[in-house]
Amino acid sequence: MNMIAPTRRPGRGLKTTLLSSALMAGVATSAIAQTATSTDNSAVRLSPVTVTSQTDAGSGTRGFVATESQSATKTKTPLIATPGAISVVTVKQMDQQQAQSVSQALRYTSGVVSEPYGTDSRLDWIRIRGFDATEFGVFLDGLRFTPGYTGATYEPYDLERIDVLKGPSSVLYGQGTPGGLVNLVSKEPTATPHREFELSGGSYGRYQAQGDVSGPVEGTDGKWSYRLVGLVRKSDTQVDSTPDDRVFFAPSVTYRPNANDKITVLATIQHDNTAGLQFLPADGTVVASPYGRISTKLFTGEESDNYYKRTQASIGYEYEHRFDDTWSVQQSVRYNHFDLDWAQVYGTGVKADQRTLTRYGFGQQDSSDTVSVDNRVIGHLPIGPVDQTVLGGLDYSHVSYRESETGGTATSLDLYTPVYSGVQATHPLIYEANQESDQIGLYGQDQLRWGSWALTGGVRHDWLNESTNNILASSDSSQTDGATTGHVGLAYVS
Repeated sequence: MNMIAPTRRPGRGLKTTLLSSALMAGVATSAIAQTATSTDNSAVRLSPVTVTSQTDAGSGTRGFVATESQSATKTKTPLIATPGAISVVTVKQMDQQQAQSVSQALRYTSGVVSEPYGTDSRLDWIRIRGFDATEFGVFLDGLRFTPGYTGATYEPYDLERIDVLKGPSSVLYGQGTPGGLVNLVSKEPTATPHREFELSGGSYGRYQAQGDVSGPVEGTDGKWSYRLVGLVRKSDTQVDSTPDDRVFFAPSVTYRPNANDKITVLATIQHDNTAGLQFLPADGTVVASPYGRISTKLFTGEESDNYYKRTQASIGYEYEHRFDDTWSVQQSVRYNHFDLDWAQVYGTGVKADQRTLTRYGFGQQDSSDTVSVDNRVIGHLPIGPVDQTVLGGLDYSHVSYRESETGGTATSLDLYTPVYSGVQATHPLIYEANQESDQIGLYGQDQLRWGSWALTGGVRHDWLNESTNNILASSDSSQTDGATTGHVGLAYVS
């Protein structure tokens, strides 16, 4: 019997990994050769209009090249003097690629597999150095973005750059994966006017309108600046009955009352309407079948149980105050909310007749609320010929996560003469739970630069409290944990 690769099943709530040295392994099973149908819609520009060009000097990038990164050390440090492997995807590169997702933007990043299941309009699947970073390895402006399997994804048109840190990074960011993490850096208000509007279209009836407007507020002497980023997309995909629709809006405002203070307030709202990824068997796609070839656009689900609706919103701020040329403080705060409503019928295997697909019906409803705070103190303290930068920080995150799942056997489908049966039987509840998690991290870092040598060392301790209420099983559990991690790196700059 030829097996179909099922869509990935969600995890049960939040998984906790504090030690950056923890080893994790993922097993991908493939009983036979298989291919996932592509839903890639490469957009083609119809009428781009740019009134002014946006400068990227403040972001540490020039065109395709990045010269510095704040993600790796939480201080502005040249990439060449940062011990560790860092890849940066700039806004220029994303624009040239016409990337329609973060996964597409990371296609050419070394050490990263960003589309292991083919193009998926639901999620950004990201593996760094063999470790899955999808659930706990994605950050937005230095704060955790994906607290578990909530199905969050971010619109790349609102990104200034994407930093990929390879290797353990828990000293500065807390729980994560040994492979590394992805830090999405969102666009912020600019000091010079910027106006950009674009209409694009592509295959499968794809139409998209997007705009980016930024600049100083008139009459404020440069103290106030703003930015409005928006996108609307209506599209089908290669697979029948699988849309890829999105509405996104990100307003932000920056206030500079003087030369030493700056506060930027950022908000986003995003709504996606798509469907689960469809897989096809090897027979009839990769290898020959006595019944002919299966079309890659074949829909193997059911119209009545075929949606993936996600709404996510956030609001937060970034504040910086400089006391003098030596000391400064920074604070980042954000509140995230996610809602997911998902229903799907998918294949589980092909019967002995090599044409009848057995199927399973699955439904999931998720909701999560996350509050993240990161406080940092930075000092520049030269010691004779040694340039020293010290960093001390305290971060906190609270996650409230709710999940319920339904599932059961669905009717079979003839792959060559499909007849869709309509509404499937009501599936029983198979999982329902609520989870609360609080994590506090205290960290410190010291960067020393002497001539061509750059030494960086850091240490962190985390405290975690987590409680789970399994409603279906009528059981409660809790976990209290702590861990200390450290790192040290040495670089020689010729």
